[in-house]
Amino acid sequence: MFKNRAVVLAALIALVLLVTQATIRAQNYTGYTRVYVYEDGEVHVQQVIELQESIPITVKVVGTPYLLIVVNEMGEPLLYNLTEGTLQILPEKPGEINITYFSKLHSSNAIYNMSLESLGRTEVYLDQSYILVNVTVFPDEISTPDNWTLLVFRDTYEDIRLSFFEVGEAGVKSGINKKSSKEKPKQDFVLILIISTLALIITVAVGLFLYKRRSGLKELGEDDKKIINYIKKRGGEAYLKDIRRDLNLPSTTAWRRVKRLEQMGFLKTKRTAQGLKIWLT
Repeated sequence: MFKNRAVVLAALIALVLLVTQATIRAQNYTGYTRVYVYEDGEVHVQQVIELQESIPITVKVVGTPYLLIVVNEMGEPLLYNLTEGTLQILPEKPGEINITYFSKLHSSNAIYNMSLESLGRTEVYLDQSYILVNVTVFPDEISTPDNWTLLVFRDTYEDIRLSFFEVGEAGVKSGINKKSSKEKPKQDFVLILIISTLALIITVAVGLFLYKRRSGLKELGEDDKKIINYIKKRGGEAYLKDIRRDLNLPSTTAWRRVKRLEQMGFLKTKRTAQGLKIWLT
């Protein structure tokens, strides 16, 4: 009798913890997950998270991700740490977080097992060469668009576990060219990945430039700052002779300061008939 009560009590505690965890997750952040399962267990995961507060978040990943990209709504990279199937993200402010990566599932006795952490809405696109064996959460919608088997889970804040096995060419519906029907989505996602990678590289380069620019500002002397402010007030350009006259600087000092600022990337100069012309970069 005592053992039965202990088992029931443990089950109730576990249920309360699961409900509490789902409630906290729904309050702090929501979003959706979209998963494409290609042949041979190849997986492409896309997640969008709407963060209500600027707090660190933890997201479970599928398999071992590669080509992982984590950016905010502006395409700027975010700090993250990936360890033992868990992605920890440190956002700078509330807003949208975009996660995309590829992964590889490993089969056991020709059966693939996949576990997903649902963020509110989850869409799973299974290649039609797969047959679904088991799913722990019953989907709200099942359809077959464009040679996929689509499972839709709405307002679900719990882990979804699926089991399926691949039957090969014999499992594909007659009259469907599986290779050609999946080639375009793969190409589209590769193109998206390339564009995202280029955006990430550009963002990092701009960030480094701005960081160096801010670091350079700390090294500027009073005369340097006066020259920059003077040029700003003149609409972003001025002549060296005007700088010397209006700031009451010796010729050698003004020339040396201008050349130093040019080397640091703050100014550009060009010799003209009226004298040395200077622009802010």
